[in-house]
Amino acid sequence: MAELSKEVEEYDDFLMLDIVEEYSKLPYKTLAFFKAAYALYDSEFYVKADDDIYLRPDRLSLLLAKERTHSQTYLGCMKKGPVFTDPKLKW
Repeated sequence: MAELSKEVEEYDDFLMLDIVEEYSKLPYKTLAFFKAAYALYDSEFYVKADDDIYLRPDRLSLLLAKERTHSQTYLGCMKKGPVFTDPKLKW
């Protein structure tokens, strides 16, 4: 973490969030990211990508340029199957 803190201090290229980093808290991490991004940056779009996806910025820009009927649109891959809302169950 000390090395990462030096990187952030020098280049300001990471957004550090005050969250518990564990797999069971992934939804909270995502929510914390979007809240922080919205509070810090006035942008038309906010994009979150994980390390296990292949992002095509050229295609993303074309997709974002299309007109949408609703200003708050989710683009991405959703979990298949039933949605679990019980916090005790693994999602």
